[in-house]
Amino acid sequence: MKNSGIENTQNFLFVGNILLGMFSFYLVMKEFISGKYSKFISLLSSVLYVFSIFNGYSIYISQNYSQYLLSIVPMTLFLFIRYLKSENIKFIYAILLITVIFPIFPMVPTAMAFVISLIPLFIHLFIEYRKKFIKAMILIVFFGVILNLNWLGHLIVGYLSNNNSSAIISQFSD
Repeated sequence: MKNSGIENTQNFLFVGNILLGMFSFYLVMKEFISGKYSKFISLLSSVLYVFSIFNGYSIYISQNYSQYLLSIVPMTLFLFIRYLKSENIKFIYAILLITVIFPIFPMVPTAMAFVISLIPLFIHLFIEYRKKFIKAMILIVFFGVILNLNWLGHLIVGYLSNNNSSAIISQFSD
């Protein structure tokens, strides 16, 4: 049986996502680990991250849009850490660009699992870079809202007006 090409494209994107997830997690680990075996430990941890049981059950089996969290979460985390260390605004812009290309909103249930697991890291980063952390979060939330006003505005206006608000809200929920 001959492949139609669509399967090849899906396989290419699936493997590309796994490789980008490994590379992104490798970069995150390199930010925290230094020493003689830092490359080996970072590489091993990135392989274990990509092929963990959590990812196997929650991301790979579902085969839905949330599988892109595998590479999005460590890449945005790496860019966030790089911003905290250098305070270069281009890292915030890169985070916003990633969230525009791959919107997080359709992936909220799975994304919340990643957010909950990253709370200790965020607490550590907040303690270490208090002012930069607050500034980064304000910038990300502010620009994130501006970039999403095209649908947030309609949702809010539709909800506040009593004309068919349930019909408008049902367009944005499953």
